[in-house]
Amino acid sequence: MKLLGAHLGLNSVVFDRLLKVVNHYMLLKNTNSEIKAIALEMTGSCFLSALTVSKGDNRSLENELWSILKRIEFNRRYEFYTNLMNQGYLSNLTQLRRLIELQPKVVKWSKSLGNDMK
Repeated sequence: MKLLGAHLGLNSVVFDRLLKVVNHYMLLKNTNSEIKAIALEMTGSCFLSALTVSKGDNRSLENELWSILKRIEFNRRYEFYTNLMNQGYLSNLTQLRRLIELQPKVVKWSKSLGNDMK
């Protein structure tokens, strides 16, 4: 999974299937702690970065990933977010390109939000 990393997001079908499998294991009560540890590692190191490079309407991917993330302690979840921002974008050119492409859209959106508030 580490080899795929963010590139998993380029194939939304495979990405969706993996999210569903991991979500299923996170829901089980009698799951081996080693399996849950692997699922957490995949979520933090692979799934979040894959979501940043996925294209198109990815609400189902977002919902599936959130159903995994909401079961994780908030400290660990924010550790994932911090690692994504500090290491993910800097080490992966695909993610960095998506961040650069997204920046003008965020500025435009925030300006329109500011105008709506007045």
